[in-house]
This record gives sequence, structure tokens and C-alpha cells, in this order.
Amino acid sequence: MSDAVAECFLAALKAVEAQPRPLLPRAQLEAEERGVDVDLETLRELLLSDERGQELRTRLHLRLGAWDAVAEAPWAAGTAARTAQRRRRIYEKSGLTPLAAHLDSAMAVHGDTTVVIDAGSVAPWYPQPELSQREFYWPHYRDHLAARGWGPQMLLDLDEATTQVVERLARPDDASQYSSRGLVVGHVQSGKTANFTGSIAKAIDAGYRLVIVLTGTIEILRRQTQRRLDQELVGVENITLGLAPDDPDALAQVEYRDDPDWIEGNWMRHGTRPSLHGFPDIIRLTTRDDDYRELAQGIRTLELRKSDKSRPLYDPTNLFASDALVAVVKKQTHRLDALLTDLRRVSTQLREIPALILDDESDQASINTTNPKKWTEGQTERTSINERITDLLKLLPRGQYVGYTATPFANVFVDPADGEDLFPRDFLLSLTPPEQYMGIAAFHDDEDAAMSAEVTYATSGERAHVRNLVATEPDARDAELAAALDAFVLAGAVKLYREARTDSPGRFRHHTMLVHESVRTAEHRLTAERIQRLWNEAEFTGGTGMQRLRRLWEEDFAPVSAARGEDLPVPTDFDELKTFVAQTITRICESGRPPYIIVNGEKDINKEDVAFHQRPVWRVLIGGTSLSRGFTVEGLTISYYRRRTGAGDTTMQMGRWFGYRPGYRDLVRLYIGRNEPGARGSTIDLHDTFRGLMRDEEDFRAELGRYAEKVEGGAKFKLTPRDIPPLVSQHLPQLPPTSRNKMYNAELEVRRFVGRGQEPNAWAMTLGDVEHNYDAMTELASRAQTPFTEKGVDLGTQHYLHTVVTNQDLFAVMRRIHWMQSDYWRPELAYLQELQDTGGVQDWLLLMPQSRDRDLQRDLPGIGRRTVYKRARRPERGNVFGYVSTSAHRKHVNDLLGGYAETHPTRGVLLCYPVYTADLPDDDLGLRRCITLIPYLQAPAGAVPASGALIRFRVKDPTRADQAIIRASMP
Repeated sequence: MSDAVAECFLAALKAVEAQPRPLLPRAQLEAEERGVDVDLETLRELLLSDERGQELRTRLHLRLGAWDAVAEAPWAAGTAARTAQRRRRIYEKSGLTPLAAHLDSAMAVHGDTTVVIDAGSVAPWYPQPELSQREFYWPHYRDHLAARGWGPQMLLDLDEATTQVVERLARPDDASQYSSRGLVVGHVQSGKTANFTGSIAKAIDAGYRLVIVLTGTIEILRRQTQRRLDQELVGVENITLGLAPDDPDALAQVEYRDDPDWIEGNWMRHGTRPSLHGFPDIIRLTTRDDDYRELAQGIRTLELRKSDKSRPLYDPTNLFASDALVAVVKKQTHRLDALLTDLRRVSTQLREIPALILDDESDQASINTTNPKKWTEGQTERTSINERITDLLKLLPRGQYVGYTATPFANVFVDPADGEDLFPRDFLLSLTPPEQYMGIAAFHDDEDAAMSAEVTYATSGERAHVRNLVATEPDARDAELAAALDAFVLAGAVKLYREARTDSPGRFRHHTMLVHESVRTAEHRLTAERIQRLWNEAEFTGGTGMQRLRRLWEEDFAPVSAARGEDLPVPTDFDELKTFVAQTITRICESGRPPYIIVNGEKDINKEDVAFHQRPVWRVLIGGTSLSRGFTVEGLTISYYRRRTGAGDTTMQMGRWFGYRPGYRDLVRLYIGRNEPGARGSTIDLHDTFRGLMRDEEDFRAELGRYAEKVEGGAKFKLTPRDIPPLVSQHLPQLPPTSRNKMYNAELEVRRFVGRGQEPNAWAMTLGDVEHNYDAMTELASRAQTPFTEKGVDLGTQHYLHTVVTNQDLFAVMRRIHWMQSDYWRPELAYLQELQDTGGVQDWLLLMPQSRDRDLQRDLPGIGRRTVYKRARRPERGNVFGYVSTSAHRKHVNDLLGGYAETHPTRGVLLCYPVYTADLPDDDLGLRRCITLIPYLQAPAGAVPASGALIRFRVKDPTRADQAIIRASMP
């Protein structure tokens, strides 16, 4: 089938972009000019072809997805967006109904996965037909990503998510001015940069003419962000503005002249200077090598030209004839001061400039962390960066602020009553990463996988990718680091093996290992010396080295790749890798260089830069802060992590091993500390720490999604960003969601455990307290309406004993419990009190799961013969219990509550587990002093107030000294 046929359908598809119209007649008109024949069967065959149909498949998929997503249009005939009915309508209008089955299979309707919390501050304005005629940078960026291998669904998701951002900014040509505040929440290393690059592209197309991207506090991140924007958005024509294209001396001024991607033509090319065709040029105020500096005599660069000086800049006559200014600036005081100084000097009235300020890593440095208790009465004091960002927004009343972060807790704890601060008062978007993303869940099994009878490399991501670091003695710790270095070398050899068996030489341009033990630069040097010594002793290509690598291949890499390597080339025997091991060593130590690079802020003339854009990097990277917070470690395959931090968001940002690993996902290994020194002689399991943080994050996103669903479902209440802070949970008592100085303004009052249960784990542990709690919980059983039903009930494979207790009795008992912290379960107790006052729950079905294993049963005083469960307290978590309830038990709770919806609408379900931590004694007193009766509670769906809110929250009033900082609930 000729390329001409594909061109006919591509041209026809372009002709019907605005709305679905018959595609075949337009393709046939094109075919007449080219002398070919086309029909729907030709189209079907083309879509099934491997190569010639690729571009057409992508274009058609994108166009169908765009029509699917249109909210309302006359042609849609009332069909709802993203429904089967809408797709049928599209097929009818475009004449593609005969191909419906194939298109439904290959290009299925895809729902919007972005969760949006919106205050409704901005009237709908984007997208609109007249704006689509001005699109330039967005379609070019989308096509650039498609050329890099982005699939149609990823592009549709990005299109939808970026539209969700831009439509919530103020309309740039509106005569009235409004400055919105928003927050976009992604995942660590999940593609936030792609989202804000796409948002910038759409914003410039729509009329925004000053774009300021605030990066973190370190230069390597700013340079990485600048280069990516230059490569994927700004493009060659804008970078070379004013330079003669045929003048070698002029082009020598371009900072990317030696960049391999620039040389090889992998840079965005618009095909023309944008302004020659009525689109804005992009004027860069910063470059890869230069952060923002005062412009002095070059201040006119900031002057935005007006075609009609009698009209304001935001008037369409001026707006769409002016250039766009873009600056990528570190969050450092002197850089922001320089920008503020220059803006105050320009003659263009700042109130006329539609500006967009994107704050990458917006939970770092941007937050005001001054203590309200120390403020002068009636005067808000701000930290330096926060003050300068708010000053920028004061200077630019048409400035829109959008923060980007993977760890949003600090942002949502900003005081929403402070009108000048950065609280996301207008919108919050929670992004969903594509399936290819390796996030925290790839390294932590859910409870079902963890409790499975057979844990394999195929079923357990933890077993496949995680390797434990448990040693405490120096020699043993060296042995663990040496094992990680072996994995780094072996993984590199497998990559080279795969390159040799594909048509893409240089596919694995970078191959890196991360070593992160400390933030201290002095310790980085010591680690480098250790690595050099271990490297020298390894003798990778010698007999002992090869033996070690062979064992590692046979016992680790080969079985994992067999289970998770998909269709990737995998050696049948280690002998096939020997040559590639030698090649790997050569690449890593090329020209006699050390196997490592130290990456930190220390000035050292002997230190090598990490320059992923300039050359292939096959090295071990040693560092701390510089290798976290947004910086992408290209080709990262092996991570060696032993650093602990004091806040959840900081810890999550250390997870550079999250991200996309195309072609080598099965080779990824995380060597992580499971026995690290903690405070007061305790030890910390860093893997479990990340697991707890994963639950914090999952709960937060799930709560957002649940609220958003209620709003979309027509509930009477509307969640706005001001209601978001109470959705933050804290699963690790010793690790708050963010640092304490970012949590001054939040106080959680009530958590209503509806739709998701609550399981307290911070039970007091002294003998007297344990005995007291045992007596309290057995008193609950004694107050039951009926004795335990000894016959019990079977749900699935699980057997339960059961009875019913009143909410009044449950509340009375839970108030008496002794916790490790006096106010530990206060928000949940407030809910039980509320249920008592409103009658929302009359009683609780109390279930005690029973095992058929008689060895697990004991005669418990006051209760009877029951199954007991052994669970450990977790010293690294402050001696709280590990999780007791299982997903199977919780499913039964949900099933029971669903069945009670009509028969017992005011009945909740309570699981009760007798838990012990050490060997059980035989006497009654001993049992009372070592058994803790731990409940898991879930209220019925109707046990919520009329508003539908699951959590009640108030912003802390800084004038009241008696209020404490956030008290986040725990499981």
C-alpha cells in the first residue's frame, strides 16, 4: 500500500479537525489528485499495517479522543463526553460506522483520569474555536512527543490534563483582571515537566505573554529544566532569533552548539520563524548557562510591543501581535530580586501583562514558614522566597500562579485566609501517571500479594526489585555496597546485550547507579573512596569477579527477567554476557576516570559535572540534596539508599528510583536500608517508611477522587481547595507529612470513617496500660446485646464469631483507651461523639475472625476461646503495631455494609483482633497483660452529615495560642 494512500487520509483528517464530518469523500478528493483509489476497506487495511499506518493511527486516535472529550457541541446531539453513545455519534458523523468494532478495540473511549478540585473562580473560556486558529506551540509540542515515541493515549491524557490547567487560568484578553492560584499534584519523577511544558505551550497560544518558571534551589535542576523547555518548546528558530542561519560565527554563540541532540537534529523545529506567520516568537530571558540577571542596558528586552498604543496590551489587537517572554529562574533571593527590579523599570504597564508563573517543586522554599506566634500584631511576616513570589504577583495583577509538586502537603497547609499567599484557592489537579510509570507501588506489595501463599518474581514487585540492606558493621556494609556495584555492572552488560540485538544502537545512552547515604558533602567524599576501593577489589573481568556475576545472574537477574522481561532479549546463559561485562567496565572507566561522580554543591575543581545532555553517562552518582527534588537521574537502574529524613515529603522526594525505565524495567534494583540507626538507639526500616508514606499518598489521592466523584455525581455540596487540608493523613507517628514549620495553619477536628475503615495502632504499651485497655475492650463485649454467636458465620473462606454492640457503648469504651499519645484518636472519637449526638449509627456488628488452626486459639478472660494474632510492634515507627486487618477481612466488611444498606442502614461493622507481641502465658493475668484487642471500624455509607463531607477541618487562628498544630489521623 503506497504512502500516497496514507497521505490522502491524513489530509482528510486534517480537514475535519473542527468537528466530525464524512472522512471518506475528502480522502477520495485527495486520492483523485494523487491518482490512487481509496475506500473504507483501504483505510482498515492501512490502520492494520505495521509502519505506513502508524502516523495515521496516531492522528486518528488523537482526533477521536479530542471529539470524545468535547463537553458540548451541536454535532454531539446531547451525547455525554467520553461515552459509548458519543463515540457512536462520532462514527455516524464521520462515516466510520463500518469500522466501529475495529476502532473500539484499537482506540477505545478513555475516561479522564485527572482529579479536579475547583472553586469555580474563572468563567469557562478555554478551549474555544477562535483560539484553535491560534494554536502553534501546543500542536508542535504534541507532535514532538509523538516523534519521541509517546503513544496516542499518553498524548490524549496530556492534552486533557493541560487543558484542565489552562481553562482555570484567567482569560488573558479579558478586560477585567484576576490572579488565580492553583496546584498540580503529580508523582515523583512521573512527568510533571511534560505537563507544565504543555500548559505553557497552550497558555502562549491563548495569549499569555510573560512566563516565569521557578525551579528548585540548585543550579543543575534549573539547567535541566531550561534545556528541556528549549528543546521541546522554544525550538531552534527561537533560540537562533537574530542570528544569520549561514553564519558559523553567529551560530557559535548558541549554547547548544555542542549538544548531541542539537547536532543530530533531535531539537524542536517549527519550520519557520513563528512571527512570520502571525504567531508569537519566544524571547528567552535566561539560557542554559545563565540564570536571570539584571538586564541593565538590555532592559528593552522586557518591553512587550504594542501594535496599537492607544489600547492595553491585553487587547487582542496587541496581544496576538506581541512576542512571549520566558524565564527559568532558581528560587534564590538575588535572582528574584533582579527580576523584580527589572519588571519595575519597564514602561509597559505591568497590570496589562497576562503572566503565568509556574512554580516547580512548589512545596520547597516557596512556602511561608515563619511562625505566626512571632508576627507583629496585624502584620504578616514572610520568608524571603515567599515574599518575593508574592511581590511578583502584586506587580503582575494578571499573573496566574500554578504550583507543581509530587508532595503537596505543605502547599495545602498554607493559610487560605492569607489572600496574598500561595494557597491553591482556585483549583487543585491530581494527575494519574501512565501504566509505564514505576512508582512506589512497584517496590511495595499490597497486602494481598504480601500474604499470598506463593510469592514469586512475577507476583511480587518487592521480591523482584528490592534488596535489603541490614548490615551494621563496616565490613558487612561494604559487602552490601559491593553487591550493589555488581548489580550495576551486570545490568549494564544486559543493556549492551539488548542493544546488540535490536536496530537501535545507543538505545541505552545512560546507565547510572545512585548512592544516597547522607546530605553531608564530607561523607560523599568518604563514600567515593569506599566505592573506588571496592571497585578495585572487585576484579569484575577476572575469575572471581565473573563467578560472582554468574551467581548474581543465575540467582537474581535471570529469574526476574524471565518473569518481568516481557518481550525483551534475555540471554539464555551467563556466558553470552561475558563480552558485554568487559564493555561495561570500559564504558564506566573510560579514559581512566573513576567509576563515580560526586554530585553536590561543593566547589571542587576536580569534581566532574553530570552532563546528561552532552555525553553518555555510565557512572555511579554519589550525592544528597542535589540528586533529589526534581532532578532526573537519566538511566537510573541501581539505587543504594540509606538516608533518613524528618518529614514525609522530603523522604518521598529522595525516591529518584521512581520513573520510566523503557527497555530495562526488569533490571531495576533498589538496595534500601532495613536496619538504619534511629533516635535513642532505635532502628528504622526505610522500606517500611516508604510503605507508610505510600499509604499517606494513596489515601490523599483517593479522598480527592472520592470527593470529586461526589461533586460530579450531583451531590449537594461542592468541595473547594479550602476543604482539602483535612484529606491529608499521617500513617507514621514519627514522620509528619511535611516539616512542622509548614503546618502552623492546619488542625484536624473530625475524621468520619465511611467507605474506608480506621484501625488505631498507637496503643499504650506499659503493663498497666495494656491491662487497662484489655478490660475496657472486654467490657464492650460484656455490654453486647447478645452473647457472641459461638456457631459463627462463614464469609468466603473466613469464619467469624459475632455479636452486636451499641454506638453508645463503643464510644464509652473507646474514650477510656490509653494511647501512646493522649490526643492520638481524638478526630475519630469526635466522629463517634457526632454519631451519638445525631443517631447516624445506632449499633455495630462486632466480628472476631477465627482461624481453624487450634494452635492459634486461647481462652481469653471475659471473652472465651478465641483465635489470637501475633503482630510485632515497630520500634522504628515509635513502637506502634503493624497493620492487623487484611484486605480479605475488609472486603467482607464492605460486603456486609452493602447488604445492610436497606435492612440496617444505621449499623456499622467492627472487626476485633486479639493481638499479642511475645510468647503467650497460660494464666489469666498474663493474658490480660499481653493481649491488645485492636478494632477496625467502618461506618455505613449514610453516616455522614447532609453536606456529605467526610472530614471537618478549620484553619488555625494565629491569634489563639491554645490551638496546636495539625493532628493528623492514623490508621
